Amino acid sequence: MDIQVALLEWINTFTITEEVTSLSELTDGHILWDILRDVDPTYFTSSLPEARGTSTKWIHRYENLKFLHKTLVSYISEECDQTPFSPHAGDGLQVIAQDASTPELVKLFRLVLQATILSPRQEEYILKMTSLTPASQQALKALIEEREVIEEPNGQSDGANQPSSPFMHDPGLEFEERIGRLMAENQRILQENQDLQSEMKSLDARLMRLQDNNSIMQQRLAEAEDRLQSNGPALNDGEKVS
Repeated sequence: MDIQVALLEWINTFTITEEVTSLSELTDGHILWDILRDVDPTYFTSSLPEARGTSTKWIHRYENLKFLHKTLVSYISEECDQTPFSPHAGDGLQVIAQDASTPELVKLFRLVLQATILSPRQEEYILKMTSLTPASQQALKALIEEREVIEEPNGQSDGANQPSSPFMHDPGLEFEERIGRLMAENQRILQENQDLQSEMKSLDARLMRLQDNNSIMQQRLAEAEDRLQSNGPALNDGEKVS
């Protein structure tokens, strides 16, 4: 599945000003900042350098993205005590600001996802992920758990593909366990709901049959009473003649 579709579906689970239909709408940083303020309002308390609606020049968008990235990396490393994905943005933020680069936006979003599933409200956000389509869930899971080449601040690679996970003490497994547990719980609730709906339909059908039978019985009873009333006088007359 296209990761863009999965990210857009996930973004729109948050309370934002309006529905996001393209990742290019995120280049000024404001929607991402709104998401982060929802993730941990006690940490992401400040405002972006450039106000909403004023980021018409790429340099203004770039300033916002630099501030957002720096704050986000600090949150993951200091508050969550984990190693951030892509801690060195390099030229990626500038490419986002200038050209709305989708690959670089996905890298930035990977950091946002990491912060989300490490935040104090992690269970709530992982549960939200279970409400997405199965394809979107798998795409986001793959994005979080993908392997990447770790780069040094000078841009040099250490030459090794390292497993990347938001949980360095148990790479990949803790997230998989959490979302797996919540998905299983969500599936159990859905199954119970389906079972209840099926039982309700069965009870409704039974009630309709009982109502139909009752109507038939009432009709037969009324017909029997009518016959009794019509036969009653004739029977009395016959008794007098004898």
